[in-house]
Amino acid sequence: MMNLKSSWVLAVILAGTAVPTSIHAGEPVDAKIVEVTVYADRARITRSTTFHVPAGASTLEIGGLTNSLDDRTIEASGQSSGQVIIRGVDVRHEFLTGNASARAAEVQQQLDALLDQKRAIDGQAGILKARQSFFESVTSGIGHSNKGIPDVDELKQVYDFYLGGLTEVSAALLEIQGKERALELEINRTKQELSGLSQEKASRKVAINVEAQAAADLKVTLHYTVPNASWEPIYDARVNSTDGTVLLAYNAYVRQNTGEEWDGVKLSVSTARPGVNGQLPELNPDYLSFAPPPSPPVTEAIPEPRRNLTKLEPAAKPAGAPMPEQEVSVGTANLQTVGLAVTYSAPEVVSIPSDGQPHQTSLSQLKLSGQLAYVGTPKLEPSVFLKVHLANSSADTLLAGSVNVFRDGDLIGAVSIPEIVAGAEFDLFCGRDDAIKIERKELVNRQAQTGFFNHRKQKQRKFQITIQNYRKSPVKVTVYDQLPISQDSQISVSQGQMSLKPTDFDKDSGKLTWSFGLDPMEKRVIEFDYTVEWPADREINPS
Repeated sequence: MMNLKSSWVLAVILAGTAVPTSIHAGEPVDAKIVEVTVYADRARITRSTTFHVPAGASTLEIGGLTNSLDDRTIEASGQSSGQVIIRGVDVRHEFLTGNASARAAEVQQQLDALLDQKRAIDGQAGILKARQSFFESVTSGIGHSNKGIPDVDELKQVYDFYLGGLTEVSAALLEIQGKERALELEINRTKQELSGLSQEKASRKVAINVEAQAAADLKVTLHYTVPNASWEPIYDARVNSTDGTVLLAYNAYVRQNTGEEWDGVKLSVSTARPGVNGQLPELNPDYLSFAPPPSPPVTEAIPEPRRNLTKLEPAAKPAGAPMPEQEVSVGTANLQTVGLAVTYSAPEVVSIPSDGQPHQTSLSQLKLSGQLAYVGTPKLEPSVFLKVHLANSSADTLLAGSVNVFRDGDLIGAVSIPEIVAGAEFDLFCGRDDAIKIERKELVNRQAQTGFFNHRKQKQRKFQITIQNYRKSPVKVTVYDQLPISQDSQISVSQGQMSLKPTDFDKDSGKLTWSFGLDPMEKRVIEFDYTVEWPADREINPS
């Protein structure tokens, strides 16, 4: 028994318990959706309404719930100034005689208005067609009157009247037909939407059995989970290429097709995954044993032809022949570790219709300060890219997602970022910068053979990288290139001369890095070469 007096209680669905004789507090009422929490594949709905509860036992009904709700997730709680006991909660089906939702009724009204417009346009088209027939009859009657053949002036007047009237009618008919086509498309779209809404002729209602010592007002809060809802993070980054400041807008794309309209709700999005099993799996013993020896192949003799048989008997299997074994597949569970769940709440109430379309909701904005750098890998692409090195200075984790990058007000494109925890550093690429030119040329590519007895092939290559700053301000530039890496002891790579010593050289990957500053209009030239040797009777992959 749960006493409820100026406090919240949680009602657990009681299965198999006797329900006392109750007094119904009235027809099912609609409880407004006040809060929604969206997960990766579902949503938790919170509804709230107030009842006037009479003394004694009564049943409170909340109707109009979506038919797709998960019965196992129903929770009811309440707050009252009197002493109220929640005895149990039941979920029931209700079959509707009309449309299944307020949205369906609204769409039906839209369809009725469109059909009225179509009838009006059809009437206008009928009048115009009648006028067209009249003008056509005028020409057919010329020369058949009792007055004989009209003179030229009369013919000209009739022709001008006919031509002017028919031209006006034809233009009006074309305009009417255009309106009819546009209206027909809208009518078909509305019918399709109404058909989807009207298919659900059944919904759920929740019956809450309560008992009160005296009449009192009871505020009931109902929670349940529905499928067909999801969200994903998306960002807008506005970069100032002068000082490196970034205004990062954190948004959520929310989709829902739950059959319920979320109008003016407090929206939260969560990284929790309630659909993933949260229980630690148990280890089963891993037994080892010798595998049985393979069975010798069984050769069956071809039976001799048998005459005068009305039925063919199957050949008997040799005694002791083992049945063929089949490999047993073992189901595995996918476990995704993303750290502790994070929930983001929208700062304002939002409205999201049940249409399955993405709806953007703003979550927060971060003002970040970073270090600008220009980077290029001319071996792969003759372009220099702007990069901002940032740190997540907020207390929130930035989830992995797509970022729309705006540089100095212009949309550059979209990039992706990984999950970034609070305090972590990351790089945000902001597109190409055509004001800094970079070029890579091959100066030497020659091959020779060395050694008199131990013949070896030798290949020498030399490259030149040129980079120039056409911006009006100094910039910091980082250039990447590489030397080949030998994976065989018979292949040797010798580093040659370098006109500019690399800032960093990774021996494991062969990656070369040069970092330096460039003043306006300054040009820097980097030259480097290497030599590869290998046995003359072998071939290597191109380098």
